[in-house]
Amino acid sequence: MTDNAPAPERSTTSFTLSDEWLITREGVEEVLAGSRESTMIDARPAEFWEGKKKHAAASRAGTLEGSLQITHDSWFPGSKSRLTAAGRVLEIAREAGYAPNGQELVSFCNTGHWAATNWFEMSELAGIEGVKLYPESLVGWSNASGALVNGGR
Repeated sequence: MTDNAPAPERSTTSFTLSDEWLITREGVEEVLAGSRESTMIDARPAEFWEGKKKHAAASRAGTLEGSLQITHDSWFPGSKSRLTAAGRVLEIAREAGYAPNGQELVSFCNTGHWAATNWFEMSELAGIEGVKLYPESLVGWSNASGALVNGGR
């Protein structure tokens, strides 16, 4: 058996990470202090949001004050491999309590990976402007002694 695959070609494409889609710990502090208008979206399963369970690397359980819960698996109806239709994204977000008002959205979870799914669905599929990802999420927040609600132990 011979390999007839074409030889790879060197790409000249370059990529740059834009911070327009990210929020820092300082940005989250501003939101919680009320000096920055944002809706916080927790992508974790209910037992994390309720403070009944924590990630092994987190110092405490709980969530950020005022956060809505839209679990990352909300976007995979009946399947773990197929994303929901773009038209349903806003409906799912509204069911969780999100009211589109032009306010920035901040997606977080334990370590950023579930939050990335929420970011993608809301920003790229639903076309909601101003969706941010908090990549260090609650592992970083709790280990930096940030305030938590729904447990905080």
